[in-house]
Amino acid sequence: MKADINLSSIIDDNALKALAKRLTGRDARNKAISRAHPLTVNNEITRAMNLAYELGAERITEDVINAL
Repeated sequence: MKADINLSSIIDDNALKALAKRLTGRDARNKAISRAHPLTVNNEITRAMNLAYELGAERITEDVINAL
């Protein structure tokens, strides 16, 4: 089911970039690898939404992602 909500009302662009950085690692050859598996992304967004709520933030920001 799709919710009719604009993504930018939940998470800002800098937070998305911070999340992408958080979910990118390096292998033994220093090659970038993604750890952005659907369940991992879902868990990180859920944690970020909960933290944003606890902080009284209107949406997820880069600071919220960095505080996870």
